Parts: sequence; C-alpha cells; structure tokens
Amino acid sequence: MAEKSLSGSAETKTRAAMSATPKLAYRPEFDGIRGFFVLVILGCHYGLPAKGGWLAVDMFFVLSGYLITSLLTTEQRRTGRLNLKRFYRNRAYRLAPALLIGTALAVPVMVAFPDDPMMGGFSPTEVVLAVLGYAANWFNVISQPALGPLKHTWSLSIEEQFYLLWPLVLIFFFRRSWSPRRRMQWCGVAILVVVVSRLALFFVLPHDQLWFATTSRADALMIGAFMAFLHEARPAAVTAGFRPWVGWTAVGLLLVGSVTIPEYSPSMVAGGLTLIALVTAVLLASLVEGRLLTRLLTWRVWIAIGRVSYGLYVYHFVVLYSVRRFDPDPSPRRWAMIIGLTALLTVGSWFLVEKPLARRKAKPRLPKIESVTS
Repeated sequence: MAEKSLSGSAETKTRAAMSATPKLAYRPEFDGIRGFFVLVILGCHYGLPAKGGWLAVDMFFVLSGYLITSLLTTEQRRTGRLNLKRFYRNRAYRLAPALLIGTALAVPVMVAFPDDPMMGGFSPTEVVLAVLGYAANWFNVISQPALGPLKHTWSLSIEEQFYLLWPLVLIFFFRRSWSPRRRMQWCGVAILVVVVSRLALFFVLPHDQLWFATTSRADALMIGAFMAFLHEARPAAVTAGFRPWVGWTAVGLLLVGSVTIPEYSPSMVAGGLTLIALVTAVLLASLVEGRLLTRLLTWRVWIAIGRVSYGLYVYHFVVLYSVRRFDPDPSPRRWAMIIGLTALLTVGSWFLVEKPLARRKAKPRLPKIESVTS
C-alpha cells in the first residue's frame, strides 16, 4: 500500500508539473493580422490600388514559421517528444478540406478552357497533381503564368513543404539537446544562406523563377522560426525596447508597400523580400497586450475574417478566374457575383467542413509515468 501510494503521489506530482508547463497561448491579434492582410491580397487580385498586396504572403510566411515552431517546441517541453503522425494529421485536417474543394471547383473551368494562356501549357491533370502534391510553386518556376485558376496555390505549397521538413529538423535539434540560443544561431545561418544564394542567382536566373522557388522564399519562414526560438530563450527580449510607435511604423511600411511595390520587382528579389519579413517580425513583436494597435487588430471583424482567411484565400482566385472566363463583361453584376460566390463558399466551407474537421485534431498526450517502485 505504501509503495502504491508513493507511486500515485509521484505520478500526480509529475503530471501536475507537466500540466503547469505553459501551453501555446491563443493570440487573437494574429487572426486580426490574417484578416486584415488577406483583404489586401484580394484587393491586389481584384484590381484595386494594392498592386503590392502580394507582400502579405511573406507576412503569412513569417507568422507560420513563428506559430509552427512555437507549437512544436511547446509540445517538446510538455511531452519530451514530437508526435509527427499527430502533427501531420492535424495539418491535413486544417489545410486539406478547403484545398480539395477549391481544386474540385477549378477542374471544370480548366477543362472548359484548356488553352487559356494562364494555364502555362499544363493540362488540367498536371495542374491538379501539382496543387495536391504541394508542388505548385515549382510549376510556376517552370512556366509563368501557370496553373490557371489555381496559380495562387504556389504559396500554400511552400508552406506545406516547410510543414513537412521543419519538424524533422527540430527533432535533429532536440536530440542534440541544443539550447534555444544554439537553434537561433543555426536559424540565422539558414537565413543568411537563403539571402546570399538568392542574391547570387539574381544575376543568373529570371526573377520570376526566384520569386516562386522555395529556396528563395524560405528566409521569411526561418525569420518566424528565429522569433520563436528567441521568445523561448528570452521571452522578455521579444518586446523589450519596442515602443508603440515601432509597431505603427511597421504597419505603415507594410501598407505603403502594399500600394506601391509591383509583383516580381527586381529590388524585392534582390533583398526586399527579406526586409518585408523583418518588418513583419518587428510588427509581431510589437503586439503587446493593452496597446492600441493590438486592440484594433482584435476587433471581431478582423478576427472573424482571420479565422476563415485560409479558405478565403483558396476560393477567391478560383471564383475570380472562373467568373471572368464565363462572363468577360466587367459589369457591377459580375463583381457582385464574384464577391457573393466567394463569401458563400468561404463561410459555407468554414462552418460545414473546415471547423467540424478541425475539432477532430488530436491533442498531445502526457507521457505515461512509470511506477517509482518498478
């Protein structure tokens, strides 16, 4: 009885200690950022004065790098390991439904207009395989434009490639018991390699090829990961010294860029992409609870749009492309149809498919505690 009591007491204390380990807290302002800047992307594609709306993609890269790295390092601290099967399954539950629906909706349009220049010479079958195989960005490297109504999925492919490979890199770090500071150093090296190699290829390859290559856009993801390691090593350092005006300045720079910087700009390929990612990192680090900027980003409208931003991004271009092909007259009626169908698809997909499946995501389990008398 004494042994059993001792075992139970040790198990209870150990589990309590592990449960007390901080979990990855929900940051509503991050949803606010998604909500605001996904509308900037839509404005760019809809022909509004936001020709630089593409830079929001790099902002999402930084955010993904930060959140995924924080999620995985938190799991490592809580459970002592990474469950790759659970991680990949959860990513599939979150990302696959909208992408499958968007791809299915695009197929009839591609079949109806197989010779459209936007297809880049690829068949509908090749486009579907590229998108569902998360290789769309490399098809855009081969031919530009490419993939027709699914051209915009190139950024999703880059993120998914990161989701597939980055957990394996982290396992390598964890098994060597590298400190967050050591991980930051290696992240810094990786960022430098991407920047230098992109600059070297800038004088050799066409700029649009570098624009879509994972090897040229990985610096934004790694800057996000660097922030996560910095937050783990020195939580106060992420916001230390960042006064409120710093965050507002970052927002201003990003908004000005959204209006002025054209896509495929040589200056962006040469180094501007990295600067955008760094400005985004500064913005994220400036979002301190209680500040006006943070409160504005947590308005319900931005959070609501942010939560459905993934589906909105997937569906909007499919609808835009399709309606334009079947109704070339740029009338108010056509724009009402584009906006209405996009909203209907986004909201319906979220409540009927994406949200129900997201509830099925598996949560980390605490490891089994062996009896101290065994």
